[in-house]
Amino acid sequence: MTSHGYSTIDQHVADLIQHLHKRHPNLGHHGLLQALEDEGVEVDPQDLERFMEQEDIEAEHWQFRPNSIKRHFRIAQLNFPDIVEDDMKGG
Repeated sequence: MTSHGYSTIDQHVADLIQHLHKRHPNLGHHGLLQALEDEGVEVDPQDLERFMEQEDIEAEHWQFRPNSIKRHFRIAQLNFPDIVEDDMKGG
């Protein structure tokens, strides 16, 4: 146990988790666990989850909307039909 009460997470690993979270804010505990493994650090998944809760680390949530690309393409077709048609032909 460290002074923070984490069993497999020492200060070095805690700093690495904070750094990875800043670099990849969309990663939750599964993604951070994989990123730590990629860095050669093994952490108990429950300890990581507990650490993240205690340090208030959460993944930034974003919503993927596959129709938004189609909607923007339709708007482009309506507003710029000649340009979109040329792009579709490769010219």
